[in-house]
Amino acid sequence: MFLGFFAGLAAMPWWGWLIIVLLLVVPFLAFFLVKPKGIKVEFVVDPRKRSFFQFLKKDELLIEPTDFKREGFVIEGWYLKDKNDAKHRWNFATKVDKEMTLFANWTRERPGGPTGGTPVAAEDYSLDGASDTVTA
Repeated sequence: MFLGFFAGLAAMPWWGWLIIVLLLVVPFLAFFLVKPKGIKVEFVVDPRKRSFFQFLKKDELLIEPTDFKREGFVIEGWYLKDKNDAKHRWNFATKVDKEMTLFANWTRERPGGPTGGTPVAAEDYSLDGASDTVTA
């Protein structure tokens, strides 16, 4: 019975093979060649370029990511760099109208943890310096 299946495949007309190939190839190509529509916003979490993306329609608001953790640090904000490498804090109430990249700015916590200490400015770990392990 099993060998009869293969004998039936050998007797299949050329158009049957064409259909099988198209059913296998088209979804594969669509997966790799079709890009999401909309405006792409990249969020860079650390200098090693660990990042993720949000895709939006024009004039939509970004959703501020809050699920990244790093021992002894908190994300102070997300910053946009201009042509002169000056940083500008992103206001998440601003509508997005073009593609951009936002960088996380980490600040070091004082001893006492997130409830007992006040974050103090640390070196900029998102744009220039080295970074510790970041977890999502």
